[in-house]
Amino acid sequence: MMMTARVLHRRLGAALAAVVLAAIAPARTARAGKFGSTRQYKCVGQPITLTNSNTGAVQNGGTAPTFNTKGRAYCLLEIHTYHWNDGQGAAPGTVGLTVVSGTGGAGNTIGPFAATGSNGQGGVHNANWDVSVPQAPAPVVIKGKYSCLDSDPSTWAQNQQSNGLGFCTLVVQKAVKAKAPAPAKPTYACQGSQVTLFDNSNVFGVQNGGKQPFVFTVNRNYPGVFTWCLNSITTYHWNDGQGATPGKIGLRQALINLVAPNKFVPPTQATGSSGQGGALNVNWTVSFSTQQNPTIISGGYWCQDSSPKTWSQNQQSNGNGFCTIQATPAYVTNFTPPGGTPVPQPPPPTGNAPASSPPQGQVCSTNTYGLPIIYPHQVSPGGQASVLLACGTKTANSFTGALTPTGGAFTVPFGNCLNGVPPPSQPFITYGTGPGQVNPTACPNSIQAIPSSVDPNNPLALQITAPTQVGTYLVFVRTARGDLGTTGTLVVQ
Repeated sequence: MMMTARVLHRRLGAALAAVVLAAIAPARTARAGKFGSTRQYKCVGQPITLTNSNTGAVQNGGTAPTFNTKGRAYCLLEIHTYHWNDGQGAAPGTVGLTVVSGTGGAGNTIGPFAATGSNGQGGVHNANWDVSVPQAPAPVVIKGKYSCLDSDPSTWAQNQQSNGLGFCTLVVQKAVKAKAPAPAKPTYACQGSQVTLFDNSNVFGVQNGGKQPFVFTVNRNYPGVFTWCLNSITTYHWNDGQGATPGKIGLRQALINLVAPNKFVPPTQATGSSGQGGALNVNWTVSFSTQQNPTIISGGYWCQDSSPKTWSQNQQSNGNGFCTIQATPAYVTNFTPPGGTPVPQPPPPTGNAPASSPPQGQVCSTNTYGLPIIYPHQVSPGGQASVLLACGTKTANSFTGALTPTGGAFTVPFGNCLNGVPPPSQPFITYGTGPGQVNPTACPNSIQAIPSSVDPNNPLALQITAPTQVGTYLVFVRTARGDLGTTGTLVVQ
């Protein structure tokens, strides 16, 4: 028996002429990230309906129609198919789109998604199959030709007016290119005791002519803290017992850190203090507040001094000028993502505890200005975790961009293999992974590859599988930009 088809409640837009009749075969599933992101598009204007449905009598056995956006980019909001099925409707299955050509790549699919049913003409149960397309973590953007997918062609309504093609309706919204969102703006709490983060001075005789030493913000007593509130920088100028008129000292970024809060600490006028034997202006010091707008450092830096000719050094310091850095652990207390709504964070931990992990469900790191974080940081042997880049990281710098893994992920056990190992003499993204950085005798199997893959729905997240052996590990991702370290440790227990 044939009945008059119900026209979906959406008003037909001017794009009705965009319907092109075609049918294609099932295809492989595409990663959602291939269909655009909030860093590329934003959705504007009123919803537009693209449909090939009509009010004529229908039969079963529809084949897939194709929609052509005619060069326009749209955010895909909803997909609807129609299953009159002689007035019986049909149990909802799945609905989606196949890419014929254009954004997403020919042969890939959007979805399919599980549909929900709604009543059709005369109250027929499940005559309509409805899907609201997920808009997180990014809207699905279509531009090109797309064929409707329906899991039950045997009940898919069609008629002569539709040329035998199953009734399908897309609800879309205009998509326009958008700039990348600004990085989230966190605030920090300087929590805990002051720590000597770096000190390369020693008690041996010195000469002038110090070179800039390398500083890395890692302290083995705080394995989960890579972000610090800077308290002070001090350099030493014995200068044959004469001291030197204080100049300027600061920090210059040495490591590739895409989201460092301070790529450098500008050279600042130091104050002098006496040293051994009362020699004037032997110590040059710059102090920083940890109460108002603390100076946050994370990553690797060169310690700078405006007077290398009087900067003390010796053989024991490898010719590097004496430099001491005092700092306090810094924890994110809240942050404001690009949407503008502040998100409070848990209170900072006390004692020598690692930095807190993001809330459940977070798809990128709230540790906006530090290194990527591990979440969750504690798993069972062989369990699953993620490496999360910072919210606001540009797509070009994501795990599908500049930081595309070239050698996967690997771990280095935290403990005797790394304790006391100095940072490299040349700038690297992190330490402990290059030649000579891990003792091959003490730790012959210290570097262990672990399975990893980019999250298909989030180019800022790398899914990893933890080692099967109980222990505490540092996690690294090998990329074309170098070995990317992560904040905190991965605890397997």
